[in-house]
Amino acid sequence: MQRIIVTGATSMIGVALIEECIKHGTEVYAVVREGSKKRSRLPESSLIKFADCSLEHLDRLPEMISQECDTFYHIAWGNTGENRNSSTELQSRNIGAGSQAEYGLLDLDRISPESAANPTTPYGAAKLASGYLARMLCKELGIECIWPRIFSVYGIYEKETTMIASGLRKMLAG
Repeated sequence: MQRIIVTGATSMIGVALIEECIKHGTEVYAVVREGSKKRSRLPESSLIKFADCSLEHLDRLPEMISQECDTFYHIAWGNTGENRNSSTELQSRNIGAGSQAEYGLLDLDRISPESAANPTTPYGAAKLASGYLARMLCKELGIECIWPRIFSVYGIYEKETTMIASGLRKMLAG
């Protein structure tokens, strides 16, 4: 049986990833902030085991997860709300999955992994730097690093204030 660890387990991407893994019989260690109300987003399944751990204490995961895991999906990212683009200090605490914000503003018909990265916000700069650091750390550890740059996501847990959510509500209302 495959066994994985997922940080950011209660995010839109985390929930979708875990639901898909469960369909395929994969055992999941869901890393969730202690006391998180979003824990209920995850389906009830004997394949899910919870590790109550904040981003600041990920070094404690080996104590919480004694079994060997095949894959570590680190998609958690702190300070993604209104503070996302206002504080370099807050963003410097993160490492996780990438974002389209790493590219900055590009006047291209198509963006590819080879497109130049030129972030224009602290969030984008932190994402870009984190990708470089993750690749270096994985090289030191002798493990593969995959740094996806995730573009806009829409789903069941989308914040009501986003352009996608409000646009869809307006269209559905006629």
